Amino acid sequence: MKGEAFFNITWAWVYALLQFAVVWLEGIVYIKKAAKYDKIAKNILNKYEKKLGE
Repeated sequence: MKGEAFFNITWAWVYALLQFAVVWLEGIVYIKKAAKYDKIAKNILNKYEKKLGE
């Protein structure tokens, strides 16, 4: 971790910055998946609200 990676930056800094990138990427994936599941849940609720309302 103390070794130089490139441009006088150590591997510790590279690792730390990659953690930020991974968190952002996981957050984006989560938001996209959650939106898909929200649509599915909304469709299910609408279906059963119509059945129960009749």
